[in-house]
Amino acid sequence: LENTKSNIGILGFWTNQSMANILSSMMKFVKKDAEYPWTEYFFVKLVSSYGNFVVPSSEIENLSLFSYSEPFQLKQAVSNAKYDSEKKYLTFVFSDGDNLGYVNDQMHKLWNDENRGKIALGWSMSPSLVDVAPSIIKYYYATATPKDRIVASPSGIGYHYPNVNPHLDHNLEITSSQMQKADMHEVWVLNDIIQEIFDDYNPFGHSEPGIMKKYAEKIENLNGILARYWHLSEQSSYYMVGDKPVIQSLPAFFFGESSDTIYDRIKKSHNKFTFVALNANKTSPSDVVKITQRLDGNYDVVRPDDLMKFITYHENGTSI
Repeated sequence: LENTKSNIGILGFWTNQSMANILSSMMKFVKKDAEYPWTEYFFVKLVSSYGNFVVPSSEIENLSLFSYSEPFQLKQAVSNAKYDSEKKYLTFVFSDGDNLGYVNDQMHKLWNDENRGKIALGWSMSPSLVDVAPSIIKYYYATATPKDRIVASPSGIGYHYPNVNPHLDHNLEITSSQMQKADMHEVWVLNDIIQEIFDDYNPFGHSEPGIMKKYAEKIENLNGILARYWHLSEQSSYYMVGDKPVIQSLPAFFFGESSDTIYDRIKKSHNKFTFVALNANKTSPSDVVKITQRLDGNYDVVRPDDLMKFITYHENGTSI
């Protein structure tokens, strides 16, 4: 990012703890839609607390090449999945799409997995790619199968913690604009996990629904929201903000779990709808196929957009 410009404002450089300390001092002088490289939790929280967001760019090469593109339009395939009130529904979504280096390397390896296209899958990807690296996002859209669905990666236009971001409304305006350009209609949201743990035990209420309500109100044509990588419960659950579903994850492969463990978590769940968050650095489409092949006919695996539409229909009776 250091030598690359985009239409959404990027300040690019390598960072370490010393640079984080310097940024903490200078951040108040930088306009609120600038972006910074990362050192994960504390750095992302620092950036978020100043109303900004991060576009992780470690190990990405040739951005000056990938940033070039002729005018283009992105369009995702329409699903023909049908709702069955007797079924339980699962969606599996790969993490880490906010990181440009992952999208250009590890995701490409997963994309070439022999079992991609045999099962419905969700893939997180940063909507900032429309401006930062249009050649990369065009490749994925052009080679996607009807069973692939690309969703906006955490937490929209860039990686930030919305529950500590004082300029969330501004970031959501940019997120909405970029998601429309990328034909993305589902977004994955990660809040500050430490704050969420406190909220989970807060007798006065949880901050998450209020944050999700802002996403639902500010992002145009939104089908629903994927929440968290992991949380204290090992079950996926959902709630509605207005007419939009927010579904929390059942974590998979984040803590050294085996496929048997993930299968057992799914089977133990009594929920009709389940979102499985996949650690993209520890699993693959073939692993998902192995898990789902063991499930009986009471389960259907669907794309994340279908899961959102089915939840909405189940709750509100609205058309699919």
